[in-house]
Amino acid sequence: MAQRNGRFFVMYGQTEATARIAVVPPDRLVDKLGSAGLAIPRGRLRIVADPGPDRPNGATATGAGTTGEVVSEGPNVMLGYASTAEDLASGDKLHGVLRTGDIGYLDADGFLFLVGRSKRIAKVFGHRVNLDEVEVMVRESGPAAVVGGADAIWAFCAFGTPDEVDDLGRAVAARLRIHHTGLRFRHVDTIPTTDSGKVDYRRVQEWVE
Repeated sequence: MAQRNGRFFVMYGQTEATARIAVVPPDRLVDKLGSAGLAIPRGRLRIVADPGPDRPNGATATGAGTTGEVVSEGPNVMLGYASTAEDLASGDKLHGVLRTGDIGYLDADGFLFLVGRSKRIAKVFGHRVNLDEVEVMVRESGPAAVVGGADAIWAFCAFGTPDEVDDLGRAVAARLRIHHTGLRFRHVDTIPTTDSGKVDYRRVQEWVE
């Protein structure tokens, strides 16, 4: 793009935020590689750590690099969801605050980096584990899908032999500093996908259940 005297804008957003939440300025692409960008004008990004039933709104994380759920605030946030005509008269339910469901962190310059989805979190031996991060590790060796089970993380690998997959599981467990019994690696012929080509996690989850 630089050779063609052009500009490339990396953007991050959700429909609930009227499409755009953050953008990476073209002149920051090189030094902020992998970032989802800065909040759009009149918008604000913050990270909420450890929401729960007793603290549904969580607590705003402090310090650069602290990981948690990404919250977007601004006038672009929708009013709420409507499934019936009567819902249209409900008024503003979100009040400009959108819990995105994405997990990420802000660096010292306020640039957002995404690491996964809040629903893609599992707890093994008391440790919260990001399933997307585990899947990235496994996919270094080939096609795979990672889901959570009742007592372990399951990785289905469409590559290698059963013994090679088992060895990979022990190596990933060592990288995560989790006992290898908390990871169940299985060899499969193929990874199921949706019509759009994405991993069909619902079908993969059925293998565990």
